[in-house]
Amino acid sequence: LPFDEKLFYFISTYCTSCRVEDEIGKFMYAVIFKAKLAQSDDAYFQTAKRLRELAIGKYGCLEFVSMMEGDEEIAISYWENETQIMNWKNDPEHIKAQEKGRTRWYESYNVEVCKVERSYPGSG
Repeated sequence: LPFDEKLFYFISTYCTSCRVEDEIGKFMYAVIFKAKLAQSDDAYFQTAKRLRELAIGKYGCLEFVSMMEGDEEIAISYWENETQIMNWKNDPEHIKAQEKGRTRWYESYNVEVCKVERSYPGSG
């Protein structure tokens, strides 16, 4: 499958368990990070683990999921509001990791910030 089709499959399959409260007027935000890796090493995986812990522990990230297939990666994080996202984006440790990503780890990447208006739980 082309990358975008894999992304659609991933989101439609795995993101139905998002922690969106079913209240009118209550929304959540999702940050979708897609990347094509130029290289990965132990430092990359250690940094990714540390940043996930930081996002959840310090900035209030509700959930953080990621997966890799070959040289393609997708990570989706869920947030209560845009202020949390901006604080996370501007964290000094995160900024250092972003620079390493641009110069060392990623061939290309894309970030999307989305408002989640509905979530449908399922089972099966």
